[in-house]
Amino acid sequence: MKKNVKDSKKLLVKTAILDAAKDIVRLDGFKSLSIRKIADQIDYSVGSIYQYYKNKDDIVKELIKVKYKEMLDILKNQKPTNHLVNDIKNKFIAYSTFALNNKDYYKEMMLSKDPNVLSMTRILDGDPTPGMLMLVNYLERLNKDSDFSINNPLDTAKFLWSSVFGLMIKMMIEDVDDMNLVENHIDLLMNTLKGTKQ
Repeated sequence: MKKNVKDSKKLLVKTAILDAAKDIVRLDGFKSLSIRKIADQIDYSVGSIYQYYKNKDDIVKELIKVKYKEMLDILKNQKPTNHLVNDIKNKFIAYSTFALNNKDYYKEMMLSKDPNVLSMTRILDGDPTPGMLMLVNYLERLNKDSDFSINNPLDTAKFLWSSVFGLMIKMMIEDVDDMNLVENHIDLLMNTLKGTKQ
């Protein structure tokens, strides 16, 4: 019984730490996040925080995991339209909307070199991530359409994702929030797949 109480308390404190960290990031970005600020916000000592997380990077990784799962859930929950091109476009639009609505998280997540974060976000080498596998599956199905010829769906998925990623980062740097630009970009990408031989 005591172990259950201890585990419950640990979960409550970890949740409070993460909630405080989320608030700080939401208001001031990742650069302003510190153990001291978290401790002050939840009225704990700095030492107490270290009982639950090794360091600030540990907290950042946990926040990124939560946001990454949220992003994947959004993509998985997109309703199919019975038109594969529209389904791919809708997923990219949902992905782009998530990125632009979560700029600090997106940059922290996608630009991180941390091996733990890269295990979730790696695109160009290693085993495909769940999001990449989802896109590859769509491209394999699209390849059966006579208008499309995609000989290497995995490489094509890398090309498509990298292109949208580049647009997201550039839009964030220039502080542009234009979904028409995103939609036109995705239309152009999808049109490049018609009749291509890779």
